[in-house]
Amino acid sequence: MHLSSLFLLPEATEWSTQRGSIETLARWGYDQRDRLGTAGLGAAAIACARLGRKTEAQELFAQLMKRA
Repeated sequence: MHLSSLFLLPEATEWSTQRGSIETLARWGYDQRDRLGTAGLGAAAIACARLGRKTEAQELFAQLMKRA
């Protein structure tokens, strides 16, 4: 989640290699969503939203709200 906020910076357009790594981690979080705790679901939802993965973010948030 914290690293994904770096990609909101203007100079982030130059960080394609790093973005790929962070997107891989976000995808892993999404793929493992059934195994994540409440905090993990929230962090993964925020990370996916910041990376422009709207569909994944919405699904993670929906799963998070089921636990609330």
